[in-house]
Amino acid sequence: MGLKGLLMAGILSAAMSTLSSSINSLASSVAVDWYRNSISLVQSKWISLVWALVLISIALLFDESDSAIIIIGLQIASFTYGGLLGLFVLSKIQRHFRSSSVIIGLISSFLIVFYLKQIGIAWTWFILIATSINVFITLLIDYSHSFLSSRKR
Repeated sequence: MGLKGLLMAGILSAAMSTLSSSINSLASSVAVDWYRNSISLVQSKWISLVWALVLISIALLFDESDSAIIIIGLQIASFTYGGLLGLFVLSKIQRHFRSSSVIIGLISSFLIVFYLKQIGIAWTWFILIATSINVFITLLIDYSHSFLSSRKR
């Protein structure tokens, strides 16, 4: 009985530390990238709360699943990996992109994964489709903005 309790406490503490570091990393990225050095402690706590709510809502999407835990973990990871891989691909292109184009591309890749989940596409396709959408939307918005600004001149 005592050994089971220790094992459960170890599993829960590992899960809480992983979740805590994930929320902290996401909030830190937003604070540093978007707000630079002009952010207060209260604002960073609000950003952490928003990211916690986003992660909770994603976890609730997978609540009714009867699959193995590793499959559920890979499904959850596929929500963000497509967008991140798209950002990596865009960083390898020798072009400077506008921040707004990159942000819209990233958000669209997240939204397409939610849509794919709702219509029942297999989760193994999420990363490929999200990466393609991220790169396509970012390039489309950036090129259209460049085209429109060159026509104004």
